[in-house]
Amino acid sequence: MATDPKSVLLIDDSQLAIKKIGAILQQLNYQVIEAEDGRIGLSLALRSKPDLIILDVQMPKLNGLETLKILRQNPKFKDRPIRSRYYARSPCRTNPRLYPQR
Repeated sequence: MATDPKSVLLIDDSQLAIKKIGAILQQLNYQVIEAEDGRIGLSLALRSKPDLIILDVQMPKLNGLETLKILRQNPKFKDRPIRSRYYARSPCRTNPRLYPQR
């Protein structure tokens, strides 16, 4: 008896991040649902009820922390695994004097 693949909702305004993370998850046989911002992500989460949600912290319209707060207020998502993703584009990451390469 075959089981349905687990679903993961990716909420990220970076198409590159969605493409890369989505490809890895698909190789691991997850069904990937994509959203480009928090508002769309909330709508898709309520409709699709994913097994896991991965969201970017810094997004326009509705950022990841606001999205997380709204999701956690809903009893359906109280115990659902939600992971945040954050990539800092700070001067420390781009300036070799401040962040030496090893």
